[in-house]
Amino acid sequence: MKMNGRITIDPAICHGKPCIRGLRYPVENILEWLASGMSTEEILADYEDLEREDILAALSYAARLTHVKRLEHLPTYLDEFVFRFNRRFYPMTAFASVLGIGMNVVGPTYRRLYDGE
Repeated sequence: MKMNGRITIDPAICHGKPCIRGLRYPVENILEWLASGMSTEEILADYEDLEREDILAALSYAARLTHVKRLEHLPTYLDEFVFRFNRRFYPMTAFASVLGIGMNVVGPTYRRLYDGE
């Protein structure tokens, strides 16, 4: 699937994540680089096969994802966010829960993240 010719989704590339022009640059990476303070010029200097329009397309794609008419999907989104956070920082917790093994490490809930605990 192609969106505006720059953002592509292909199950064979980066596990089906939205990528730039079929290259192995997921949109989420572009957004993370920008959010970390990298300028467009720095990104383009570091990744020569990217173009300025690619970065603008990533921003446009992210903007379209935020166009929500209702917040009914917010709890599902937050659950997914917490699941991914826990999987990244507490990888064995989910595996242990599947096996029924008790562990001392428990991943945080959304409420704990939100409250800053």
